[in-house]
Amino acid sequence: MKKYGSIAVILILLLLNISDIIDDAGHEYFNKAIKNAGTTYLIARGINGVISVIQDGEIMVSPAGVGASISPGEILDPLNDLIEQFSDIMLLATASLGIQKLLLVFSAWWLFKSAVLLSLIAVLAGFFLKSRHFASKLNNPIFYKILIILLSIRFIIPFIVVSNGIFESIFLSDRLNDKIEKIQLVENLAAEIDGNEEEGWFRNLVNKTQIKEKTTLIKEKLSNSVDNIIDLIALFMIQTVLFPISFLYLALKLAKFLFVYDFSQAMLGNPRGTFRETDLR
Repeated sequence: MKKYGSIAVILILLLLNISDIIDDAGHEYFNKAIKNAGTTYLIARGINGVISVIQDGEIMVSPAGVGASISPGEILDPLNDLIEQFSDIMLLATASLGIQKLLLVFSAWWLFKSAVLLSLIAVLAGFFLKSRHFASKLNNPIFYKILIILLSIRFIIPFIVVSNGIFESIFLSDRLNDKIEKIQLVENLAAEIDGNEEEGWFRNLVNKTQIKEKTTLIKEKLSNSVDNIIDLIALFMIQTVLFPISFLYLALKLAKFLFVYDFSQAMLGNPRGTFRETDLR
């Protein structure tokens, strides 16, 4: 049974290697993820620009005949700091996704695919030839380590991408899209202010009461997005850091497991001794 199970696994690996199923799925995932991260980054920079416009505005008032200059946007400093940090995190998240996409392209390089194909065919042949000499040659430590390295390079990144995509679609996708839509509504404030540049509210205020009311209104609109911003930070950190690292750990554990598996015994139909005891210690 172990022999037929090993043959089935090798056939599946051969199919995945020569087909573009996992590669296409990975590219589709990354294109969507990078688009979401990039859009969110641009939104964050747009909100930051709105706050900067407000903070740069100064109002000249003359209470009791004494001239004074007031900056209505000073109370937005804490929120502006949060937006700047948010945009930095989104830039890092976008860069992380871009690097992972490049690694996916690298893993699908024709040279790696060809080397994996030839290696798996050689291992598969060992099961049917039933030659102890051939099996012992395949179990050469150098060949065996090269095989595992090739399999790791070819399949670890696609495994991480596909697993990440599955878990994201189950746990994160709907929530992520909802938060992005809500944060986009805040960007409308930028269009409103830019569209009224010549007759903006901060140019037409004439007293401190109006300044306070309008600034408070702007602060409330932006403050309502704080929860969404924090949620987006958490979601993108899970998507671009936590999930990939977790699946990388699992993939490396699997690779370590394969390093101590003795294929020569399985090729010869021996149900025992499939693990080298010295390697398990």
